[in-house]
Amino acid sequence: QAIAANYPEYIRIDGAWIDELCDAASNQNMTLRSNHHFYLSGGTQSGKSTLAGVIINKIAAKSQSPAIVIGSDPKDDVTRWLCKFSRKFDGMKELKNWITFATDQIDKQKARVSIVGGECQGVPELFLAQDEVDSVFGGGKGLPGMVDADTAKDLQGFWNYIIKFTAG
Repeated sequence: QAIAANYPEYIRIDGAWIDELCDAASNQNMTLRSNHHFYLSGGTQSGKSTLAGVIINKIAAKSQSPAIVIGSDPKDDVTRWLCKFSRKFDGMKELKNWITFATDQIDKQKARVSIVGGECQGVPELFLAQDEVDSVFGGGKGLPGMVDADTAKDLQGFWNYIIKFTAG
């Protein structure tokens, strides 16, 4: 809060900012680079997942049809998310299944968009939420005893695939 107070023209932490962010992120022309990536960083138990859930819910509420919300939470159902997942993968052992399933969802979204064109009439919002990114990715090396290097590389490829898809 103190940092935000010193730079009000750059940092806003209030309800109006959340509304503005979510309004700007919803129902965009998906043939343009208009999709959003959010990275929330903070200490343990600082409310990152809670804020992510609020953002997801607010944008999903504006979706033209029921939003698709898919998530990966390596902490085995410890986090109390404030959003409803269409499908959620809990635990480190589910990372490979998460990558496969979420990649398939991206491909399905691409197909939906190609059918209806840029306005995406009737195309649901697609959310992919990955908790504990730094832990599961481990700088591309994985997490000893929990995430092997191959899975970490697959995660990197998966996120690059998302960025390429959303680049338009």
